[in-house]
Amino acid sequence: MCLSFFGGVECLSTHWPGTFSKKNNPIPEAFTNYFEENLPSSEGYKIYFDHGIETLDAIHLLIQKEIDQVMLLIENPVSNYVT
Repeated sequence: MCLSFFGGVECLSTHWPGTFSKKNNPIPEAFTNYFEENLPSSEGYKIYFDHGIETLDAIHLLIQKEIDQVMLLIENPVSNYVT
């Protein structure tokens, strides 16, 4: 079902914080820098991120917003990027 609907799928579970806190944590910035330097435009494919909002996942929202800004800066068409 999934492959016939999407044509192909690659899935990755992100854990932007890398740990349990953002304070004094270099991991979120490393993810952001990597995306800025290496992720191509999503032209020709779609990118979707989801995240939780409770318990450990609560800090994902703040970092996801930073990733969203990066995704828009590297010219990802809004129709190809959803978070």
